[in-house]
Amino acid sequence: MSMGKKLAHKAEAVKGSIKRSTGRLTGNRRLRAEGRSDRVKGNMKQAGAKVKDARGSCCQDLTVGASPPAGVRPTACPIAGQEDSPVAALLA
Repeated sequence: MSMGKKLAHKAEAVKGSIKRSTGRLTGNRRLRAEGRSDRVKGNMKQAGAKVKDARGSCCQDLTVGASPPAGVRPTACPIAGQEDSPVAALLA
């Protein structure tokens, strides 16, 4: 995930926190709800980016026709650990 998108997700979460706090201080229920919604959206996008990054680092060398780097067993990836998976067939 690009650094720009990560910053945008974090900014959305921070914006939501600010809106929520402002809504609390002013007693504005709508603003507080919008802030809560923005914060949750930003946090969910950050979590999705972390999953994508983790998946990419695990399986980045598992492309069609590619062999694993020297010293790395194909079963290092949980997807490749399954004997009948299409990834395992490509690595065989």
